[in-house]
Amino acid sequence: MKNIIYPLIGTAAQHGIHLALIRQMNLKDAVKEAQMLFRCSTRKMRIENTNNWLEQIESIVKRGFFELSKLGHLKTYQKTKKIDDIKLRIINGNKWLILKNSKKKRDIRFDFEFVPLKNQSRNILVELKVTWTTPKKISNRIKKQLITYSKNSSKRCIVCFLAVKQKGRKNDYINTFPYWYEINVKNSTQKTL
Repeated sequence: MKNIIYPLIGTAAQHGIHLALIRQMNLKDAVKEAQMLFRCSTRKMRIENTNNWLEQIESIVKRGFFELSKLGHLKTYQKTKKIDDIKLRIINGNKWLILKNSKKKRDIRFDFEFVPLKNQSRNILVELKVTWTTPKKISNRIKKQLITYSKNSSKRCIVCFLAVKQKGRKNDYINTFPYWYEINVKNSTQKTL
């Protein structure tokens, strides 16, 4: 059951973060909207400890809004773009062999694009992932997505993991911690922000 619920929580939380970032709703109303989306998407499931899930969504939306609002002004949300296909092969660890195949095109979707603050020059693309474990490294699928998009764009590509941690004896204190990763395409290495 948990494996089914986790993606629904991530989707609801992203929606709430988006509403708060575009200032369509204040943060409190965006949290309620995200919780309502989760309830609607799971109404046919029998879910135990619903309040616990709703508290997790509240924690994710608040932390996500706080962290992402520091990147700049939101330009687009869940944008899909056609790009040249690039074949990637792992050589060793974080080193990649990149071969461009200009005959193929494919679609890649990123969650958020930000217009940077004054001290930064490039737009920032953010792939947001909600997780319940501390990420040790970026998965190969996300690496390929970041590298492929970076090769076709001058934008800075970042992945943000919002890791939900439960603390306290009764799991009544829930908080979310961000982990930022960026792919440095020139060196083909992974670096942590």
